[in-house]
Amino acid sequence: MKRKTKRLLFIAVFIAIIAAAALIFVYFGKGNAPTVGGGTVSYKWENIKLSSDPKITSIEYAPLTPSVAVRARKDGERISYSTDGGTTWTKIKNLPVLDNGGSVAVSADGSAFIWCSPAFDARPYITENFGETWYQCQGLGFGSKVVADKVNPNKFYAVCNGIFYTSTDGGFYFDETDKDVSVDAIPFTVSGRENSIWFISNGTVMYTENSGKTFTVLDNFSASVIGFGAPETNGAYPTVYAIGKEFLNGQVNVDGTGVYRSTDKGATWKAIGDKSQLNDSVLSGAATISGDSAVFGNVKITLKNGDGFEGKPN
Repeated sequence: MKRKTKRLLFIAVFIAIIAAAALIFVYFGKGNAPTVGGGTVSYKWENIKLSSDPKITSIEYAPLTPSVAVRARKDGERISYSTDGGTTWTKIKNLPVLDNGGSVAVSADGSAFIWCSPAFDARPYITENFGETWYQCQGLGFGSKVVADKVNPNKFYAVCNGIFYTSTDGGFYFDETDKDVSVDAIPFTVSGRENSIWFISNGTVMYTENSGKTFTVLDNFSASVIGFGAPETNGAYPTVYAIGKEFLNGQVNVDGTGVYRSTDKGATWKAIGDKSQLNDSVLSGAATISGDSAVFGNVKITLKNGDGFEGKPN
């Protein structure tokens, strides 16, 4: 009996030691690497000064005709366009409403502009002759957010009152889909990918690759800003860059807000940020993130105060 008791006591102590070791490993391991997802990629980040104009509220280029661009400003210039890649700008004098700022969208070939005025009672307007004449976009209401397909000049997309809309006639008429997003959803289109639209809504990230017929909602990530860059391999889906938080089984990564990239449409994420430079305080002021369209891995972050960061893999 004594021998049996000693054996049981020895087993109990051994199990306790193993359990304690496991807890110590888990506890100290959290401080050394992300606890979820695809791990980290070593990056070198450089602080840069951007020549951005704080009065510009929106600027877009035509991907198929990059010499054409349009911008909105919150001053007397209001809306202007460029046909030389942004070197010079021409103010549009004939506006449908006399508002400043707002957002703009440019068709893929630069043949049409859509302007969404910031006024609460203004609907989007479209022009096909550099602002000589404007037409109200049919089918959309107040407060619409409009983006252009990056491949097909005839396609535009919009979010209005939580409903997703599509246009296939160059932006003149928008059809309501049966897909609800949210009132606060912000749409983003993807270079080189027709029918591909991503959304951020109060942190939730979702996307469609068929103009809204079906949606994929990411349950492993919450983002404040997203952007796109060159794919890891030629012909693959563009790399997705994001500032946000990663989740696993509903639990947020203990590392907090960070910079991430995904090469598989958000199925997995790799942390690429440097907490010594890109801490939560800095990233809370991020305005945009965008990857290099030609070089995989290179990425730029712009801040609302005019500063920015450029990152490259080590």
